[in-house]
Amino acid sequence: MPQTLDNPHATPAARRSPVNWRETVLLLIVVLGLGQIVFATWLGYGDDAFIFGRYAVNLVRGWGLAFNRGEFVEGYSSPLWLFLLSLAHMYKAPPMMAATVLGGVCWLGILFLTADPEKRFPGPLLLLVSAPIALAAGNGLETGLLMAALLFAVRRQLASDFRGAAIGLALVGLTRPEGALLVVVALVDQIRRERRISATNVAIALGPCAAYLIFRWFYFGDLLPNTFYVKTPSWELLRESFVPYFSSLLRYLPALPVLLLVGVWRAWRRDGDWLPPALALLLLILAAVGGDDRLTFRYLAPAAPILAYAAAPRLPRAALAALTVVALAASVLYLQQNAAMFIEANRRFVDSARWLAQRVPPGETVAVMYIGAVGFFNPDVAVHDLLGVTDRHIAHLPPNPDIHVRGHQKFDIPYSLSRRPEWVYFWADAELEPNRQVKFNFVDEIARRFILDPAFAGAYGVTDFFRPTGSVDGLLFQRKTADAAPAS
Repeated sequence: MPQTLDNPHATPAARRSPVNWRETVLLLIVVLGLGQIVFATWLGYGDDAFIFGRYAVNLVRGWGLAFNRGEFVEGYSSPLWLFLLSLAHMYKAPPMMAATVLGGVCWLGILFLTADPEKRFPGPLLLLVSAPIALAAGNGLETGLLMAALLFAVRRQLASDFRGAAIGLALVGLTRPEGALLVVVALVDQIRRERRISATNVAIALGPCAAYLIFRWFYFGDLLPNTFYVKTPSWELLRESFVPYFSSLLRYLPALPVLLLVGVWRAWRRDGDWLPPALALLLLILAAVGGDDRLTFRYLAPAAPILAYAAAPRLPRAALAALTVVALAASVLYLQQNAAMFIEANRRFVDSARWLAQRVPPGETVAVMYIGAVGFFNPDVAVHDLLGVTDRHIAHLPPNPDIHVRGHQKFDIPYSLSRRPEWVYFWADAELEPNRQVKFNFVDEIARRFILDPAFAGAYGVTDFFRPTGSVDGLLFQRKTADAAPAS
């Protein structure tokens, strides 16, 4: 009688389930990971993502690393990400589509790299239920690339493959300005492990970063990117933002501090493996001091994959299950409270930029506070950045302590007027009265200061209103006469 699955004497091969659970789980990870990237794209890019798009387009056009033709200012935060988008655009791929595809590839790579050789799926599971981390990888910026490169370097170093780690660290150093600090920490860990370090590995890890530093000095005239200078906050703002930032972290990413504590405890009591928690602690400090957004966690997000890989598999199953449930609940809360705002912000960025494209002629200059979408959808219009991301003069000013928004503490009304832009556009929540007078309900503090400034009022007048839903969402000012704006 042939053996069957109902036969208790059947062989192990006959009793084996036809379903390969490992392949099923891997397929599920791929599907969920791609779904998260699609969802992140549907929520919309942040305005900063379009800045990379404009730089990539201008570089391929032969204008060099410039947001405006002839103005060489490093208004981007990642040379490697810009290079990849420019390379894709050189082969006719739209930059924002390339950003989405690259973000998806990086996110899938992160999910697979967090899989532990023995306990394969705790790391990917925690990342999949942490919505802010997934959205950070798919927001059109370099965050996903940094997460993938740093995780690859950590994995190679923990496996004592120091040459492979050096290659990963070289990518980290080129992906974000703070990457150089992460590289140094990892190299110190190599010395701690081996009591020595290969000069070749040091050259591989630090060489590209050092070469770009030299290039930056001779090309842009600065040691650090312009984005660093413009986002340096005042001490007053720094102090008052600490508590809200960590409160937001505990509310939306509760798994991350737990994994950090587990990593520190294990390094201290068990295997002495300090690299993942040390890198995570450094990223946490940089995020808190450097002005990380408390909703997108762009600076802190790279800490999540390395902790998910190093600490999550070490948790007992009950603790892992509980942490997963808490992280999932936090993600639901995060999306419930913020998803509509992300969609609305992206709509305003894109719709107002396209609206301006129908009103501002090519070759003229428009001054705005949010330059990304406006610059990307108006490729032949010069864009003056009122907040200084692409303007060296404004970026190097001291922060204004009266402004309590990070990245908005530097502006110079007389200087911006001396640039003589033909047009100035502000976002504004306002009402349009029958006589076409504007009644402001709320205007950004910097926009309010510009509009109420006597020199600005004398040189510019409202010429049109951006009203996508009936109410006024934006004000377009035009220079009254060629000689109205004051000279510098």
